[in-house]
Amino acid sequence: MVSSLVAGIAAGLAVAVPIGAIGILIIEAGLRRGFRAAAAAGAGAATVDGVYAAVAALVAPILLPLRVVSAVVLIVIGLKLLRDGVTAVRAHAADPTGVGVMAEDDTPRSEWRTYLTFIGLTAVNPVTVIYFAALVIGLPDRPETLGEQLAFAFGAFAASFAWQLTIAGGSAIAHRRLPASFRAWTTVLGALVVLVFAGIVTLDVVGAVA
Repeated sequence: MVSSLVAGIAAGLAVAVPIGAIGILIIEAGLRRGFRAAAAAGAGAATVDGVYAAVAALVAPILLPLRVVSAVVLIVIGLKLLRDGVTAVRAHAADPTGVGVMAEDDTPRSEWRTYLTFIGLTAVNPVTVIYFAALVIGLPDRPETLGEQLAFAFGAFAASFAWQLTIAGGSAIAHRRLPASFRAWTTVLGALVVLVFAGIVTLDVVGAVA
């Protein structure tokens, strides 16, 4: 069960660290409305990550052909994220003065409403479930029992939520200014995490064939 929890944590980080549209919206919530709003948004995104991880752990079969596909998917996604991150880093180096400035938003909104809104926004993103399906299928020791599956899902949720709180806190501290390099370097970091998973899956496939 511990290994399933660790795998879930790693999978949750691999999904959450690359800052995409949802991450940008969480940062925006922190910049405009403070930490509580951004934390509620992050909790919504993390909830969907946990649910998708549970679904993937329940339905993903262990078959060699699917492991091969999952390795390819992870490599492609990782390389794309790495390319985007490197491109963004170079763009920031060429224009280091590029800084996102947002006006203060004093409109009162319920944290519960923000939480539910981000559940909906994250749930309609098919990339998230593809990530988890590819990761679970590629695991050498896939969670089999209900306890292991729940441990995997909880690990994914906890890791995702921890990361969302990190960017929520960072955006709240930054308040009205956030360096353009932040998104670029976190995208590179997320790409490297995904590529590490791809390497693990590839080695496992090679070992199974040999």
